[in-house]
Formats: sequence, structure tokens, C-alpha cells
Amino acid sequence: YLSPFWNKLDILAILLFYVGCVLRFLPSAECFCAARIVLSFDLTLWFIRSLEIFAAIRRLGPKLLMIGEMVIK
Repeated sequence: YLSPFWNKLDILAILLFYVGCVLRFLPSAECFCAARIVLSFDLTLWFIRSLEIFAAIRRLGPKLLMIGEMVIK
């Protein structure tokens, strides 16, 4: 199960979500700030995952390639 890259990305995103939720509900201000950082990175991973899913749609595929080239440059 762990050989494809996208499965590893899914597991990482799920783990980061749980870590962010735990940090969010700890009573420290530092933990709250850390939770916001972890959850924002987690959201970025989910956006990357959704781009991979949308790449299979014919109309969105070329547009996603253009977005990818703009991000790289």
C-alpha cells in the first residue's frame, strides 16, 4: 500500500490533521500557533492531492498543467 507516492501523501496529510487537532485543543498559546502552522501545511497537502484527482478530467488537465508550470517558474 505504501509504494505509490499518493498513498504516502494521503497518510502524511491524515497524520498532520490529527496532530494539528491535538495541538489545537491544548491550553497553550504556543500550541495554538503551532496547530495553525501544521493545519495550514496539511491544507496545502490536500490541495496538491485534489489537483492530482482533477488531472484525470479532460477539461481540467491542460489547465492544471499550466498552473503547475506557473508555480515552478
